[in-house]
Parts: sequence; C-alpha cells; structure tokens
Amino acid sequence: MLRVIFSGLLAHRVRYALTTLAILLGVAFVAGTLVLTDTIGRTFDGLFADIYKSTSAVVRANQAYTPQVNFANQRLPIDASLADRIRQVPGVREVEWAGG
Repeated sequence: MLRVIFSGLLAHRVRYALTTLAILLGVAFVAGTLVLTDTIGRTFDGLFADIYKSTSAVVRANQAYTPQVNFANQRLPIDASLADRIRQVPGVREVEWAGG
C-alpha cells in the first residue's frame, strides 16, 4: 500500500508541488488582505480621533447627498454670522469658523 502511495507521489510530483504552491499563495494573499484592511482601518480611526480630539461639537450645514457632486464641494460652508450666534450659547468657550 505504501509503495503505491509513494509511486503515485513520485509520478505526479509536479502536480502536488503546484497544488501546494497554490494553497500557500492563497493563504498568503488572504492573510495579506486582512492585514492591509486592518491597518487602513486603524489609520483612519486614529486620524479622525486626532482631528476631533479637543472638539466637543461640530456644526455643519445641512445638505442632501448627491453622488454627482465631488467631495470638495459636497457640503456648503455655514454663514459666518452663525459662528457669532454659537459663541453666545452658554458653555461655549471657543468657536473656530472654517468657512470658505
């Protein structure tokens, strides 16, 4: 029985080598993809945590999502007079207006 197994392995050694290589490459690609997506996710989480680290609230203009508009002008800036109104709210220490 062992003789038949070993003769079959020797006769088809290239097939078994290529099958082993395909399995190893498949596992490597899946592991690499998981590591890459996890790294990207952690980077974005850290980025947004750093951006809003000392921010308690963000006031943004209300605008419906339209896929045809590009990212740079998707949401219109709020009016500067609204920044003055927000400064008058009790408990507000600082207002930073990043309008256009």
